[in-house]
Amino acid sequence: IASKYEEIHPPEINDCVYITDNTYSKDEVIRMECSIVRKLDFCLSFASPYLILQRLIRISGMEKQDFFVCQYFLELSFLDYAQLVYKPSILASAAVYFVRKLRGYDVAWPESLELTTHISSSELIKPASKMGRIMVATRNSNFKAIETKFKSLRFMAASEIELHEKI
Repeated sequence: IASKYEEIHPPEINDCVYITDNTYSKDEVIRMECSIVRKLDFCLSFASPYLILQRLIRISGMEKQDFFVCQYFLELSFLDYAQLVYKPSILASAAVYFVRKLRGYDVAWPESLELTTHISSSELIKPASKMGRIMVATRNSNFKAIETKFKSLRFMAASEIELHEKI
């Protein structure tokens, strides 16, 4: 099912039968796929924080470099298991809030974003603060992969950006 959903050239049903060493027939594979999809209520994907972040950046009118800084903080937040308590929309919103605050925007969480997300700035303080602590912790650790990735020109040196304010 995942390959049919994600792959450009998904395997054919006969390939699935072959992979199972003919343990299951073509009809059995199809019935099982139908059963799984029905059990999932046809919900085969979710809104990732990255996709939500892209939308928030468009709505807020932030610059491309700030998008990469948001993405940097968002990826850093994936390092901390405690951040999993937050919905993807909260994590993406917290990254935008955090970067807007640190980069000196007039308003850290504008009304346009609050109306779009139905998330208030007060809901973002805790996850955004945690993003800041994660950033500081990773700069002082041996885990440098994300920081190094975002130092590249491809990401406009987002991990080296000047930050104006503490949250």
